[in-house]
Amino acid sequence: MYLDFIGCLILMRYVYQLIAFLLTLPFRVILPFVLKTQNSTPWVYTIIQIVVSITYSALIAIISYIYSSRPGVKYALLYGSTGFIATFIILSLIVAGKQKLISNPLPQSQFFPPSLNDPRWIIQGASIGALIGFITYFVFFFCPEMVLAVPGSNNFISIFISTSDKLMSYWYLKAYLFLSALVYLLIAGFPLLIGAGILLFSKNKLKP
Repeated sequence: MYLDFIGCLILMRYVYQLIAFLLTLPFRVILPFVLKTQNSTPWVYTIIQIVVSITYSALIAIISYIYSSRPGVKYALLYGSTGFIATFIILSLIVAGKQKLISNPLPQSQFFPPSLNDPRWIIQGASIGALIGFITYFVFFFCPEMVLAVPGSNNFISIFISTSDKLMSYWYLKAYLFLSALVYLLIAGFPLLIGAGILLFSKNKLKP
C-alpha cells in the first residue's frame, strides 16, 4: 500500500504540470492588463507562484491523508511525513528552476511591460509560494475538509487515486516510479549529505 502511495505522489508530479498551466492561464492573460502601473505588474508572478504552491501542497496533503486513513494502515504519520517531503522537494526544485532565469532570462514580450519578465520577481514569487506551501501542507493534512470543500475536488481526487491504484498494478510502472523516487531522493539528499560532510570536516579541523 505504501508503494502505491509513493507512485500516486510521483504521478501527481506529472499530472500537476497540466493542472498548474490551466490554473495560471487566467492570471497570465488577464492580470497584466488589469494591473496598470509598472510597480504592480511584477506581482503577477508572485500571485501565480503562490497559487501554484498552495494548490500543489493541498493536493499532496489530501492524497497523503486519504492513504493514511485507509484500513490496515498502522503508521499514518509515515504517510504524512512522506507527503511533506514530496512537497518540500518539488517546491524547492521549482525555486531552483526559477533561479536559472538569472543567467537565462525570459524573452521580452511586445505585449507586456519589461518589469513583468524581471527574473528577480519570478524568483521572489517562487520563494514566497514555496514557504507558504510548506505551511499550508500541514493545514490541509490535518484539516482535509478545507480541500474537499472546493467544488469538484472530491471527484477529481477520487478518480485520480483510483486511476493511480490501477496503474500501480503493473509491475513495470512500479519499477519506473520506484526509480523516479530514488532520483528525487538523491536530488534532495545529496546536497544535504555534502553540507553535513563539510560541517563535520570543518569541526574536525577546528579540534586542537
